[in-house]
Amino acid sequence: AYEDGDALFVANAGHLSEPVTKTDFQKKTVGGLFGHFSGTNNAGKVDPFNQNRGTGVLGRLRDVLKRKGHKESAINVDSTSFVLMGQKGQSSGPIGFSANGIPA
Repeated sequence: AYEDGDALFVANAGHLSEPVTKTDFQKKTVGGLFGHFSGTNNAGKVDPFNQNRGTGVLGRLRDVLKRKGHKESAINVDSTSFVLMGQKGQSSGPIGFSANGIPA
């Protein structure tokens, strides 16, 4: 646990798929570390080796919840985000609404 000195938390460092040094990080990192787009993309996927293509971390979490018998759902506003997408045929797809609200 962190309190015991066994864990380290580093904010805003990007996603690393293996340990790196200052001299080899460009060769060993997947997806880029320092750009906003790549950071957002990597944070949503948490899948540096593309083992779950087209899915996001929240969608895969919803898949697990459904397999364990829990009800799950997701709502997105104004666009479909891959972060909410799970494996095909597992959890339900996200419900989308326009940023302008629901028509009367």
